[in-house]
Amino acid sequence: MFFLGDIDLRIREMTEEDIPFVSSLDCDVFRTGWTEEQYRGELEKEFAHYYIAESQGIRVGFAGVWCIYETAEVSRIAVRSDMRRQGIGGALLNMLIEKARRSGCDRMMLEVRSGNASAERLYSRNGFSETALRRNYYVDGDALIMTLELSRL
Repeated sequence: MFFLGDIDLRIREMTEEDIPFVSSLDCDVFRTGWTEEQYRGELEKEFAHYYIAESQGIRVGFAGVWCIYETAEVSRIAVRSDMRRQGIGGALLNMLIEKARRSGCDRMMLEVRSGNASAERLYSRNGFSETALRRNYYVDGDALIMTLELSRL
């Protein structure tokens, strides 16, 4: 359990019962949201790990990481729009970082839409640095590649 100001936050592993919430929030947050079927597939992958953030028993966000050999890749982080800027995304990111470290990963990476200032700040505050630019990665824009060396933590 975390306490973020007035918010009590619990982060737990995602279950199949969470899939409708996760897919719905994903479609609200990302321009190319994943379907419920795609999330069912994620739960079946040994290298994929997803977490749900709850406040007072209500789901408020989720995050996922793929731990493959020495590299972890953040697949998704999403927080309900009415719950943003309260530290929930940071708490979820810290959970992913801990999972990657426990899985033996040396580094983490992620793609973030170029110009998504709030996401870029979240990742930078948590030690990620820009390492590359993927032009036209998204239909309507570029992606920044950001990495975190876990061995330096």
